[in-house]
Amino acid sequence: MVDALRPVRILIVDEEGGLTDVVRRALGLEGWVTSVAPTGAEALNAVPVFDPDIILLDMMLPDVRGTEVSSQLRANGVTTPIVFLTGRAEHEDRMAAFAAGADDYLTKPFGLDALVATLEPIVRRLGLTEYSRRVGDVVIDISTNEAWRGDERLFLSPRELHELLG
Repeated sequence: MVDALRPVRILIVDEEGGLTDVVRRALGLEGWVTSVAPTGAEALNAVPVFDPDIILLDMMLPDVRGTEVSSQLRANGVTTPIVFLTGRAEHEDRMAAFAAGADDYLTKPFGLDALVATLEPIVRRLGLTEYSRRVGDVVIDISTNEAWRGDERLFLSPRELHELLG
């Protein structure tokens, strides 16, 4: 059975109110729903309640480092894609973020178009675009005939795609 399309849910973890307001507005224009957690502790509490599809995470939070939040989420079995949005551009910071479970890393300042362009492939793999169809644990982009199971790209024949879409 193919799942119905629903809005993408994005948790923004950052204490900078001005930045989170602009990001929320930009993501809202894409039709995506957002929630903000200004601290690491609030983010850890928000994840099971808000059930985000993507987490945008700052490296420097008022209570803990973003890498600690990411590591804790992964230790708790959370597989939600995590994209770091941070002013920390050093190689060591990037490597620490990826080691803690990050899926991508975008440095501040960034353009809103760059943020959306970073998130769109993730949204596509999650099966949450108007061209995406989810069949069980497989996501198919009907505009490109690409298919994924999680982050793994599947190479399916046209017949296999047709059979999946029924």
